[in-house]
Amino acid sequence: MCNHPVFLCRPQKETPEGCAAGAFGQISAARMERYVVGLQAHGATPMMITKGNRSRCHS
Repeated sequence: MCNHPVFLCRPQKETPEGCAAGAFGQISAARMERYVVGLQAHGATPMMITKGNRSRCHS
């Protein structure tokens, strides 16, 4: 997670039988806000792909 962008997503539908995963979609940036600082404090990349804007300004 240190040298690659992170794509924040969640499952959208049930997993079809025999498949490892079903469809997935991006999670909004504001919804993931509370996890970003902790992830980055543990070395996660500052590049995270979500939809929408973060809930407040960050420097």
